[in-house]
Amino acid sequence: MNLWPVLLTLFSLITISLTAEIERVTIKWTPGLCQTSCSKTLQQKLSKMNGVAEVNFNQDGAEANLRWKPTASFSYANLESTMAQIGLSMDDIRIKARGYIKHDEKTVTLVSIGDNTRFVLLGPVIPQKSAQVNEYSVYAHPVSPELRTKLLNAEKANMIAVIEGQLFEPERSPPLLLIAENINFVQMQKDNQKQ
Repeated sequence: MNLWPVLLTLFSLITISLTAEIERVTIKWTPGLCQTSCSKTLQQKLSKMNGVAEVNFNQDGAEANLRWKPTASFSYANLESTMAQIGLSMDDIRIKARGYIKHDEKTVTLVSIGDNTRFVLLGPVIPQKSAQVNEYSVYAHPVSPELRTKLLNAEKANMIAVIEGQLFEPERSPPLLLIAENINFVQMQKDNQKQ
């Protein structure tokens, strides 16, 4: 029995799963606005969207979790348009993306693997004593020096970053702004992952 076709298939499946740039998208809307028939329609429309591999729907929680197809481009505008077709708007959108880190003097960016979607990284809001923080301002989301150092070290080591967080005011994109709430690094060379 020749094992090469089996090994090649397994290798290609592993490579595809490792290069999925947008792994998951979670959207939320106002509870109560989308009842049974609306939910079915929304689920069907989301399932037919280019890039969506699977939809897990929670009507009571007013939430949909979308598993994204490997190497499919992410478009906030298409997602927003799909929601608007049935009269809904997103209250919150969160993503989990995989890519490599780039930086300049002002910004640190996650560049997704595959289509090179750029996410300018922001930090979570840091509450300050006796000061009011406007969480809706981009200036309230600086990347802390510690986080910047961690990201730049990962860039130097050619590590792949997996970052989860909320998209900040995505309707104003480009660029897409991603609040880096959870970060993990994968011990892989980014040059080996470019296709």
